[in-house]
Amino acid sequence: MNYTVIILAGGKGKRINKFTKKEPKPLLKILGRPFIEYQINFLKKQNFKKIIISIGHYGDQIINYFNKNKIKKIDIAFSQDGKELLGTGGAIKKIFRKYKGNFIILYGDSFLPIDFSKIIEAFESSNKDALLTVYKNNNKYDKSNVKILNKKIYYNKNYKDKDMNYIDYGVSVINSAVIKKYHFGKIFDLSDLFNKLCIDDKMDYKIIKKRFYEIGSYKGINEFKSFIKKNAKKNIY
Repeated sequence: MNYTVIILAGGKGKRINKFTKKEPKPLLKILGRPFIEYQINFLKKQNFKKIIISIGHYGDQIINYFNKNKIKKIDIAFSQDGKELLGTGGAIKKIFRKYKGNFIILYGDSFLPIDFSKIIEAFESSNKDALLTVYKNNNKYDKSNVKILNKKIYYNKNYKDKDMNYIDYGVSVINSAVIKKYHFGKIFDLSDLFNKLCIDDKMDYKIIKKRFYEIGSYKGINEFKSFIKKNAKKNIY
């Protein structure tokens, strides 16, 4: 696919600090392999050719890992926050100063067992600046932060609304030119940008029915291990 994937992997992993005191969350071993390898191998099998990993907390370890463990037929680049963490939005803003075009954005602690070509098709037919995938969560796996009303999406990570029964699934598509339309500072969260795009009706959405997996919690780690064991014979993860 001719879309570049950005993996946001700069967080500190505070909720699983038993594992992240000395290494970054994406390198957490799941059945003997770093979590980020499962992400990249799955993206590779869906014909993505370029990935940019946004790094911050212990980011040098991620660079060193891929310098020693090359993955063939996919180009991996890195974007470092610097001395201070920029937040997910600030990290994207920094990447968009150098790279232009349409991008898939993923979080470094989530695994999404879906066909990404369907997400791209939905974005390209939407006539919007961005697209957010959502899952009908009903606060099951985490706090729901999205509501859909009259076919319009409303996203707010910090505001509790009883009608919010969807959650950000973990993959979005966005054009790099969008960031210039909003005056955010150096440090901000990607959710702030998504909120603005929804308010301005510049964000479309696609509902995903397959559940997501994450390693941002101890429960999530165990669930992802079970998922990988269950699908081991398929050799796609």
